[in-house]
Amino acid sequence: MKAIGLVLLTALVACGKAPSPPAAAASANLPPPAGVEADPVLGKVDAFELHLSHVRDRLSRLPPTLNPEDAALQATVLAAQDLLAVREMYVLKETPKPDERPWQSAERFAANVWRGEPNCEADPGEVKLLYMQQLARYKHPAKFAIWDAQMQCCPDPDKCPPADLAACRGATLPQMKKLAEDLKVRWKTLAPLGLAADVTDVAVEQSPVKGARTDAFEAAVADGAARDVRLQLRRYDFFRAGEPGFGGGHFRAGEPNIAQWVETAHLGDVSQPIETVWGYSLVLLAAREPTRSGKADPAIMAQLNAAACKQMAERQRQEWRDGLLHAAVLRWDREAVEAHFGAGVYKRLPRNSARFGQPTPQQ
Repeated sequence: MKAIGLVLLTALVACGKAPSPPAAAASANLPPPAGVEADPVLGKVDAFELHLSHVRDRLSRLPPTLNPEDAALQATVLAAQDLLAVREMYVLKETPKPDERPWQSAERFAANVWRGEPNCEADPGEVKLLYMQQLARYKHPAKFAIWDAQMQCCPDPDKCPPADLAACRGATLPQMKKLAEDLKVRWKTLAPLGLAADVTDVAVEQSPVKGARTDAFEAAVADGAARDVRLQLRRYDFFRAGEPGFGGGHFRAGEPNIAQWVETAHLGDVSQPIETVWGYSLVLLAAREPTRSGKADPAIMAQLNAAACKQMAERQRQEWRDGLLHAAVLRWDREAVEAHFGAGVYKRLPRNSARFGQPTPQQ
């Protein structure tokens, strides 16, 4: 029924025969809120008086970053559209709630007509555009594969007394340095990687480090463990932290000190002992993969479709509001507008009515 009413209203306006609002709306100049005595009229929008309080309602909802003149202009236009939207409510036999201001009634009415249901049939081009605009959210950040020989003083750092952790680190650091020297010796027996060490686009399965170097690293760790050194060997991937757009992603970040070392290391490099929250680590960089795009899975596409539906509904509401204002007779009170918002705002206010195709008379 709402849709039929809107179509009929649009047809009447197009013919230059805007329907007369019922008595309640025709005489209702939408007075200021109760208790407000001084609320000057800034102008007339068709049969409605636009009060200063209506504009201030809208001003309070605009971003504070707008410059004062732009904000006053935008608020005045929005407030004028609000009054026209309230008139349309009466045409469709709807009335504002007793405690509503015009902007609240207008937004509620438009939101009920153009709902922006998430399962609407959005334009595929708009969905694709949203995907491209937000591509960083659907990318995998740069990934690193490492072999990590860990000396864990405290498996749970949060429960480890600081003095105990410091004492353990002091006792185990010489053992980790000895392991680092052992790895240097083993590395001298391996063929150099040369330019392959500078490769930045390689998965661990194709890495030139896989094989001789990873085997030598594992053998050195095994020998260290045989000497009663508390070492754990872990092989895992982690992703570069701090990448724009990845704050909400489910990506494992590396221990900060390890991640910092990896950023400047070459493939096949072995670190010196790195202090971590649990003790020390020796790290072999085995692979590095660049940032890459992930597949747009159905869940992501459903989110984008819902966003496109919402945008489409918001655009339809605004187009409807713009059309109402474009067809209205606008009479601004120059003295009142300039007194409250300045001459610049008065000069920039819309003055033409599509219904008559000529400037609207000014007071």
